[in-house]
Amino acid sequence: MLVVLALVNLLFGDLSRVTSTMWLYLIIGSLLVGFNEEMATRGQLIVALRSRFGERGVWFLSSLLFGLLHLPNTLFGTGAFGLVQVPLTFLAGTVFYLLRRTSGTLITAMALHAFWDFSTFAAGGTLFTLVGGPLVGLAALIVVLRQTRHDTPVEPAPAASQRRGAAGVQR
Repeated sequence: MLVVLALVNLLFGDLSRVTSTMWLYLIIGSLLVGFNEEMATRGQLIVALRSRFGERGVWFLSSLLFGLLHLPNTLFGTGAFGLVQVPLTFLAGTVFYLLRRTSGTLITAMALHAFWDFSTFAAGGTLFTLVGGPLVGLAALIVVLRQTRHDTPVEPAPAASQRRGAAGVQR
């Protein structure tokens, strides 16, 4: 649903101010931001959090930290909107988390994150993204809460040496 919203944003948003050089910077910047933010919050952080928390805690903490990661934007250009951006990016982080969890790969979350950022940076926020984005995030929130209703901490997998006998035979 976020892909559709991003496409609609690109089709109906104001792209008149984007120069050819800006297109290049937007593509590169969006790919790098999508890669780096997802690697930090849904790559490394999810793996680390799973050693101590159940899946609901992993989702909540990783999405919360993703939202808080955007808080310094208040000092770097967004002003007071940065305070609103935190809960909005928490919801977006929930979508990216759910995509990471259901697809089994971080690449899909990175790609969606990059495309979403590209759309909103290039075309600005249209009514579709300003209303639709949070609604998609709320839908993802409901899905995550329902899927993690009976949550228990994830047990770490045994080390390879514990799974194999002395002769290297599977026990």
